[in-house]
Amino acid sequence: FFLVACKEAPENVVIAGDSWAFFTCNNQSLDLAFKNAGLEKIAATNSDCAATTMPDIRAENWLVSKTHILTLLALQNPDVKVLYLSLGGNDLINHWNKGMSYAEEQRLFKTVQDHLTTIIAIYKKTRPDLKILISGYDYPRFNERTLVPPYQRAYELMGKPTPEQINQSLIQFSDSMTKYVNREDVFYIHHLGLMQYYFGNPSQGLAAFQTLPPDQISSKEHPAQYGGDPRLQTDEAALLSVNKVVDSFHLSKSGYNKLADHAVQIYLKDWF
Repeated sequence: FFLVACKEAPENVVIAGDSWAFFTCNNQSLDLAFKNAGLEKIAATNSDCAATTMPDIRAENWLVSKTHILTLLALQNPDVKVLYLSLGGNDLINHWNKGMSYAEEQRLFKTVQDHLTTIIAIYKKTRPDLKILISGYDYPRFNERTLVPPYQRAYELMGKPTPEQINQSLIQFSDSMTKYVNREDVFYIHHLGLMQYYFGNPSQGLAAFQTLPPDQISSKEHPAQYGGDPRLQTDEAALLSVNKVVDSFHLSKSGYNKLADHAVQIYLKDWF
C-alpha cells in the first residue's frame, strides 16, 4: 500500500514469503537491482508486497495465511511474470536441531519441500506461464551473545550449534533444494557466503572480497555451490541492527540490496 504512489510501470514480479521477502520488499531491493542491471522498466516490487509477506511465516502454515490469499490475488495481474518466493527458513529454525541424524535432517528438508510443492502447484495452476524463483538464505549469527530473546530461545532449541554446524545444515538444505526444483519454470538460488564476500569477517581474520565471488555462488551451472568460510558466521556489519542490538539472521538494507543483485544477475535479468 505504501508503494502505490511511486509505482507507474507495470508490476512484473510478485515478492512473497517470510521476513527475507519482507525486507527485500520494504527496501525495494529488487527494483534497485533491476536498475543496476540496466532494466529500469522492470517494476519488481508489487505495490502490496507488504501484504504478501509475513516475517514469522513458515512454509508449513503458508496456505492457511492471509498472505497466501493476497499472493494468489497479486498473481492474477497479467503483467506479473515472476514470483520471487522466500519460504522455509522459519521451518528450519523451529524444527532443526544439531543432534539430528542425517536421515532425520533429510526428512525435515523433504517436509519443507513437500509444503513448497503444494504451494507452487496452486500458483502454477492459477498462472501456468509463471516463473518462480525460490530465494534461500545466507549464514546466520546465532551464538551465546545473542541478545534478542526469540533468537536466544531458537539458539537453545537448536542445541546451541557451532557456526559450522548450522552453516553445514544450511549447505545441505540448499543442496537438496537445488535437486528439488525442476529448473524449467521453478528455480532455487541460495546466498551462502555472499555477505562474507562483501563484508568479510574481520574479527576472525577474514577480509572482504577474499572468498568466492557472487557470480560463482549458486550459479546456473553450479546451483549448490556455496561461498565464504562455513566455519564462520556472517559479520555484524552485514546484519540488521536496531539500537546497537545486532540481529542474528536478518540482513541490513545494504545486505538485502546485495542479495537482490545476486538474484537478478544470476537469474532474473534473463527472464525479461
